Amino acid sequence: MQPMRNAASQAPAPAVGRGCARSSAPGRATREWYDWNVYALFAPFVAEQFFDPEDSFSGLLATLAVFAVGFVMRPLGGLLFGWFGDRHGRRAALMLSIVLGAVVRHALPDVSRHS
Repeated sequence: MQPMRNAASQAPAPAVGRGCARSSAPGRATREWYDWNVYALFAPFVAEQFFDPEDSFSGLLATLAVFAVGFVMRPLGGLLFGWFGDRHGRRAALMLSIVLGAVVRHALPDVSRHS
């Protein structure tokens, strides 16, 4: 005698296709550009807090240089961690990015103390 199955257990799982990826892409792009726009909007205030207040123009240029480095390095980091994730798995890539972020975060107080 076979156990009874309900109709929900026999239904096939819905396929997630390209339509789902296409419909979620605008939301991801909007959030991504929102971050960059907020940083660009607050760049003068960041420059005022972290750089020489007497020379506001060079402080603004330095802040925008940090912005540019982040803008350029993000796709390069995606390539590097994508390659690493393909070779060693997503979990290893995630752990590596977390460990590297923690190391940098804990090294920052030492850098600011020596300047």
